Amino acid sequence: MPTLDWWNDGTKSSDWAMAMAPILVRQARSEHPLTYGAVARELGMMHHRPVQRAAGWIAEALGEIGRMKGWRRRPPPPLQSLIVNKATGLPGHGVDKFMSQSFRQARTKRQRAAALLRVHGDIYAYPHWEEVLVLLGVEPLRGLDTISEEATNSGPGGGEGPEHRTLKEFIASHPEIVGLSASQRAGLTEQPLPSGDVVDVLFEGKAWRMAVEIKSHISSEGDIARGVYQCVKYRAVLNARSSVADKPYDVSVALVIGGSASPEIIKLAHAFSIPIIQNVHPG
Repeated sequence: MPTLDWWNDGTKSSDWAMAMAPILVRQARSEHPLTYGAVARELGMMHHRPVQRAAGWIAEALGEIGRMKGWRRRPPPPLQSLIVNKATGLPGHGVDKFMSQSFRQARTKRQRAAALLRVHGDIYAYPHWEEVLVLLGVEPLRGLDTISEEATNSGPGGGEGPEHRTLKEFIASHPEIVGLSASQRAGLTEQPLPSGDVVDVLFEGKAWRMAVEIKSHISSEGDIARGVYQCVKYRAVLNARSSVADKPYDVSVALVIGGSASPEIIKLAHAFSIPIIQNVHPG
């Protein structure tokens, strides 16, 4: 099998790219982009700037793979475009030369976002990512099945304890903890959804909703993992509800925990683009 002689050259950019490629393939499989900051945190970078250099390294490698014999009819789409800016939801301009013509020709943010959705659709549907990783000489990420199994086996909670209640009420009255304005109206607790689920805290604005799942410092690893999946469900239900509302709204979610998240929990949350706010202590 052909190899990329320059790919693993021992430089820092090469090392970061080799660590990043399996993360991006994981995101392709789960069909979720990831922010520059989230990638940096997962890789243990002090700043997100090296993410851009490593993304460029990956882009060049994918381009070379697409020119190899046997790959010209199935060139890998621009996997690096799954890394997006938190504020804009778009990748940096460094990816432009690797993107589709419709993306390069887009002039407005809305046009770029629409073109990016089509590019990401190609990435999610591409069936050869595991083979690409073999060419790059890196292993796919494993182990999330285990933490997901813990979430399954953790079962329903045994009722609300004082730690959970205190943290829930603290978050409802401190919207700045989840990235909202401190002047934002207090969140609503124990809000029912059409699916029968109950959101711990729901913040509402004119054209947006934010659902927050709470796990206290005494929550088990399995229970926190279950919280990640609960956020996935809240987002899906709220998006469905928005689609039939008279006035549609934007939807976001967050998982707040009273303790620290393990590396496995962080990877699971990143797989589904669920923001985690850790070590939140009331008062």
